[in-house]
Amino acid sequence: MSRTSIALLVAILGRLPVALAGQQAGTEPPAALSNGAYPIVSPSGRWILFTSERDGTPDVYVMRTSGRDVRRLTYGPERELPVGWSHDRPLFGVFAQDSTTLFAGRLNGSTSAIARVPGRGVQLTPEGNRVLHTVGTFRSNRLVESDLDGGNPRFITHGGEAIFNPRLSTDGKLIAYTRMDSTGTLEIWVARRDGSGTWPVVRHVVSAGRPQVPAWSPDGTRIAFQVNVQVSSTPPQSTSQIWLVEIATGGLVSLAGHERVYLDEVPSWFPDGRHLAFQSNRTGRMEVWVMRTDGMRARQLTRE
Repeated sequence: MSRTSIALLVAILGRLPVALAGQQAGTEPPAALSNGAYPIVSPSGRWILFTSERDGTPDVYVMRTSGRDVRRLTYGPERELPVGWSHDRPLFGVFAQDSTTLFAGRLNGSTSAIARVPGRGVQLTPEGNRVLHTVGTFRSNRLVESDLDGGNPRFITHGGEAIFNPRLSTDGKLIAYTRMDSTGTLEIWVARRDGSGTWPVVRHVVSAGRPQVPAWSPDGTRIAFQVNVQVSSTPPQSTSQIWLVEIATGGLVSLAGHERVYLDEVPSWFPDGRHLAFQSNRTGRMEVWVMRTDGMRARQLTRE
C-alpha cells in the first residue's frame, strides 16, 4: 500500500489523525495538518460532523452544510474521530487500550459516553442498542455485532483478512467495508448483517488503484468510495479520487477526475442523494468540500 493508504487506514483505526492521509512525502507540510477532515453529513442534511486542528489539537466540530455556524464539540487531549449520527446527535469515538468508547454529542457541546467495546471501527446500529465493530489485529480481524458493552457478540465475518471502515446501509441490513488481503490488496466488500454471506463489489478500479472507505447512498443502490493511486515513488506521492459503484450492475464512475497530485477522500452522502461531502487538500491543507454526484460544482466549506 502507499503511505497515503496506510495512513488513512491507521487514522480510521484511531492511531493517527485522519488528516495524515493528506500529507504527501517529499513536500513541505502545511501550517496545520487539517482545517477540516473526515466529514459526515447528518440525516437531516443540515449539519456536517468533522475533525479539525484549527485550534492546535485534533478535535471534533460540527457546522451547517453552508459552512457557517461552526461549533467545537471536544476539548480533551484524546484523539477523537467522527463516527456518524444517531438521528441528529453527532457520534464520535476514542480508541485507547485496544477498546473504543463511543460518545454521543449535542449541538450545545455536551457529550456522553454511550458504548465501550473491544476493537475499532465502531458503528451504532439503527436500533441504537447494538454496535458494529472489528476485533483482532491490524492485519487479521473480524467484523462483529455486540451489545453496547461488548456483550452477546455475533460474528459476521470469519477472519483471515483485515477489515476497515465498516458502514451500515440506511436500512441496516448490509455492511460495506474495506478489505485487505494477505498481499496488501484493498477492495470494497459487502456483508449481510445477519452473517449469511459476504461478496466483493469493487476490486481493481484503475491500475495500481486502492479502493477504500465506502459510503452508502441513501437509497442503498450505490456506494461512494475513494481510490488512492501512487503516482511517484521518488519522491513517494499519491493522488486520490472519489468513485461511485452501482450495486446492481457493478458499473463504475469516477467523479471530478484529475491528474494533479492532490487528494479527494472520505465521501459522505447528503440525504438528497445528489451531493457528497468529502475531504480534499486541493487548495493546500485538508479541508471539507461538497460536490454534486456528477462530480460538478465542487466548493470548499471549511476555511479560517
